[in-house]
Amino acid sequence: MNVSESRERIMKTRYTLFVLGVALLLIASCNREDISITYFKQLQSTSNNTNKEDSLMMPCGFIEYDSVRFSDGSYAVHRLQYAPQNCLTEFFDNKGRTIATIARASECYAQTLVYDYDDEGRLSHLLQYKSEIFEGLDSDSASYGRNKEGYLGFRQMIADMDYEHPDTAKYQQTNIEYDKDGDAVKDYMVYGSDSIVAPSGYKLTIAVKPCLSFWQSDLHGGFYIFHVTMEPKRKDLQNYKVCRFADYLPSMESEYRNGRIVKTVWHHDPCIEPDDKDLVFIL
Repeated sequence: MNVSESRERIMKTRYTLFVLGVALLLIASCNREDISITYFKQLQSTSNNTNKEDSLMMPCGFIEYDSVRFSDGSYAVHRLQYAPQNCLTEFFDNKGRTIATIARASECYAQTLVYDYDDEGRLSHLLQYKSEIFEGLDSDSASYGRNKEGYLGFRQMIADMDYEHPDTAKYQQTNIEYDKDGDAVKDYMVYGSDSIVAPSGYKLTIAVKPCLSFWQSDLHGGFYIFHVTMEPKRKDLQNYKVCRFADYLPSMESEYRNGRIVKTVWHHDPCIEPDDKDLVFIL
């Protein structure tokens, strides 16, 4: 092979790689879901406000209310309560499922969660950000404000999320696995030590819910809890246990014999009172 033929082959190889690169970029751009805002309205209730819609908010207990709709049918709602001034911003997909919550008690930093579902509509991933990225107390680090650009940017971020390659420097990702029966049997934190695994014959019931004092406390409210209940699959068992967890920590364990509860253990929260002991009730 002479020099000219070698150069020609190199040029062809480079051209082929260039074409492949362009093709991959085109495929990625085609698969990317571009979203736009189709409706945006912000209401604010003040003592001297004469707007009829705004004046209706105070009896409902809110002083700010945002309503946003996106071109893919998803939408967002923001509420700021009058007293205490706890707030909640929720994003929903076009099926009405929660895909993000930004929750904050008035004296605390915001908790940002992103939810993802599998083809069966089951929760499969849950992300919790390590810092505020939507409007909050730490405004210097927030990436998205409570305006059109902020709502759209945050919604697009959710659509572009890569759950197979999580950026764990920014958030913690929980994965949930299901068995052939469709029951959740394992949840675990990616690249972390936290996990809950159901033993044979048991399943996990998973829910993400607001804490009991969500709207009432300016310190202990304004956040969601990752609830897991471990319980038997069969309903006709006589001897079994039911274990409950909150954010991976055990909260309660009940033991049943002959279909009747015989023992309950209430686990203390080490984040609040690290020296407290568990409470055990024998029935």
